[in-house]
Amino acid sequence: MADPDDNYGKTNCIRCGDCCEPFIMEDEFVEQFRSRFQRPVLREQHFPSINAALVRTTDDKCVFLLQDNTCSVYESRPEFPCKMFGIPHYLECPKITPEGKMRSPQEYENIIAKNTDRSQWSDEFKKKLDELAEKRVEEVIRQQNEGR
Repeated sequence: MADPDDNYGKTNCIRCGDCCEPFIMEDEFVEQFRSRFQRPVLREQHFPSINAALVRTTDDKCVFLLQDNTCSVYESRPEFPCKMFGIPHYLECPKITPEGKMRSPQEYENIIAKNTDRSQWSDEFKKKLDELAEKRVEEVIRQQNEGR
């Protein structure tokens, strides 16, 4: 079943895999999908206070990135950053335009700068991130309260 919030099909992704970098995931997600790891793990860093982990690979790519640059957990991938990258009103792909044209080196640098500069993020993206952060904080607090 298609995810109604999945805008990925509306992009012209060339599957270069450059956007698939290690990211902080919920501990439960790591354990649930550990069998789908695709790359050698260099180090796992756990953050118990927020029930999260960062899994670093030997090539500094996402642990779930397959050799053909598709995702081994695509159907269950996290909303941030996975469902947001490449979507122009969230985080634009620096390599290819929404129309499917390759960007110039200057355009590439401009998009990289925009994606990393919070002041240039769209209000829609900031709102979405705030909602996700609030939801995550509520979940961590709930889990901590249940553990008492």
